[in-house]
Amino acid sequence: MLKSRVIDNMRTFLLGVVTIAMAAPQTKDPAFATDVQPLLQAKCVGCHGAAPQAKLDLRTSEGVLKGGASGPVVVPGIAEKSLIIAKVVTGQMPPGKTKLTSTEIDLIRGWIDRTLPAEVKIGEPLVTERQALAVLQARCVGAMVASPKKAASTCERWRAD
Repeated sequence: MLKSRVIDNMRTFLLGVVTIAMAAPQTKDPAFATDVQPLLQAKCVGCHGAAPQAKLDLRTSEGVLKGGASGPVVVPGIAEKSLIIAKVVTGQMPPGKTKLTSTEIDLIRGWIDRTLPAEVKIGEPLVTERQALAVLQARCVGAMVASPKKAASTCERWRAD
């Protein structure tokens, strides 16, 4: 009797776990074309489209990645460091009464955090070591020969930046 009660309790427990797991919404990573772009089209492209304000064109993922006059608007993999998230969360964008809902903001966050890193090769150097050495040789080493004091202070400033 005790054994059958334990088995019944285990069945009930397992049935509950399966039911909860099946009821949980299946989330997929947002895609730009099907999830983010329609949202940006509806709420942002009026200002950041064909004649983009602040040089920010939000019609394509390439435009989003390029950024605008203020620089990049997304940091792939880090939504909380992305300017676009800061602007929509604080209500600065879009201007006017129509703001993004928390669900819409979460959709953009998900795209930046989970989908965008796979679309963009993060960590790929902007310049190669060979290119960097060529610039150093042209600017620092060549200048050291001509004017050692001036070149040293210039190279020191570059290193600080």
